[in-house]
Amino acid sequence: MEVQICDFDGRDVRRGMGLLRTLSKEEEESNGVAAVDLATFQAVNEPLLEFQSGSEERKRVQSALKRLSSQIVDVPIVVGDKELRTKEFGFQVQPFDHKVKIAKFYNASPDVVQNAIDVSLAARVKWEKLPLAERAKIFLRAADLMAGKYRADLIASTMLGQGKTVYQAEIDAAAELVDFLRFNVQFAAVRLPFLLFQLV
Repeated sequence: MEVQICDFDGRDVRRGMGLLRTLSKEEEESNGVAAVDLATFQAVNEPLLEFQSGSEERKRVQSALKRLSSQIVDVPIVVGDKELRTKEFGFQVQPFDHKVKIAKFYNASPDVVQNAIDVSLAARVKWEKLPLAERAKIFLRAADLMAGKYRADLIASTMLGQGKTVYQAEIDAAAELVDFLRFNVQFAAVRLPFLLFQLV
C-alpha cells in the first residue's frame, strides 16, 4: 500500500494567519548554530510547512515515505556510545497495514537496563558541569537539524509508524519537537539567575 499525501482544506486559513511557510534550501542544509546569547535569546514557534502539490517539502516527504516504507529500520538499544542488539526483538508494523514491518526493535534485559542507568548517571555529572550556553547550543543544533535536514524523515516515519496525516505529523513530530528544544533553552535562560541565587 502506498501512502498518499492529501491536500488539507484549512491550509489557506493557516497561511493567512502566518502559520505556514515553505522551507528554504538554506534552512534545510543549515550546518551549525552560532554562539548562544542567553540574555537575548527568544524562542519562536516553528512555522508549519504547507505541503502544496509540487512544493519541495512535499517532494521531500514523498521521497522519505517511499524510502522508509521499502525497508525495515533497525532500532538498536543505545547505551552511551554503544549499540546493543539482544536476542529478544520485535517488529513495529504500519498501523494501517499490519503485514508491513517498518522497524525492528530489541528488548533490554535487566542487566542492560542497569548498565543504561549507570552510564546515564555518569554522563549526568559531565552534563551538569557543562555551561548552560554550551548545553543550549546542543539543543539548538538538534532543533535546527530537525527543522531542516531531518524534517522529512521525522514526518514520514510518524506517518508510517503512527498512521498520522502529513499535517498531523508536521505538527506533532516536527514543529512541536523543535519548539520543545528551543523553548526549553529560553526557559532555562530565564530560570538561570534564580538557580544561581539559590546556590549562593
